[in-house]
Formats: sequence, C-alpha cells, structure tokens
Amino acid sequence: MTARRRGIHVSIRIAAPIDTVWRLTQEPAQHVRWDVRFSRIVPLHDLADGGTRFRYERALPGHVIHGLGTSIGERQRPDGTRTSALRFSSPHPLSLLAEGSGALRCRSTWEALAERIATRRRAERVSSLLSDRR
Repeated sequence: MTARRRGIHVSIRIAAPIDTVWRLTQEPAQHVRWDVRFSRIVPLHDLADGGTRFRYERALPGHVIHGLGTSIGERQRPDGTRTSALRFSSPHPLSLLAEGSGALRCRSTWEALAERIATRRRAERVSSLLSDRR
C-alpha cells in the first residue's frame, strides 16, 4: 500500500479588493513578486480548452532551473470566489517542482475584511472629531 502524500495549504487574509488580488496573482510579472517558487513566468500559448501553457524559471546562485506549466482551469462562482488550477513539471534534479499541481483560491471575504477595516478607520476618525469638540 502506497502512502498518500499530503499537500501544502497556505491561507492568508489580504486587506484588498478581490479584483486587485486576483489580477496580481494572474499576471506573470506580478506573480513572481510574491511566489518564491518562480523567478520568471513566460506565457507560451493558449490551449483549446481555455487553459494556458507557460514556461517558468527559478534562478539559483549560478544556475537557473526551467520547467513547464499549464493553467488547467479558472472559475468564478456566484459568491465571488475565484479559483485557478495549475499543473507543472521540471526534469531538473534540483527542482522543488518536479511534478505536481496546485490551486489558488481567492475568496470574497477579503473584500469584506477590507471594508471592515475602512469602516473602523472612519469610525475612529468620527470618534476623534467628536471628542475634540468636548
């Protein structure tokens, strides 16, 4: 019996509109700014099923690892949640991404968090103004 490998799950709340977060995760030049697995992502061509083929690089001191990836799907749900799925591989022995898949999900709760922060800041300003008048 083969043991099932567990994946990595990372979750973070970002105080920004979901459209901004989504754009920054989907644009290759922006994606490499926050995803340390990649130094460069180069789109190659669109696929008939709506996905995109891309080449990626990870620069190491004195060496660059190359790999290929495929965006295999993207979905936006009625509740505002957006998901993209990827598959990737590299034959390089030093690659951390030998072969695998992953998904990125942006939930609309981030917009709600941003709105709560903005509302709290407005309330603090109003409270400050009112206490200054006393």
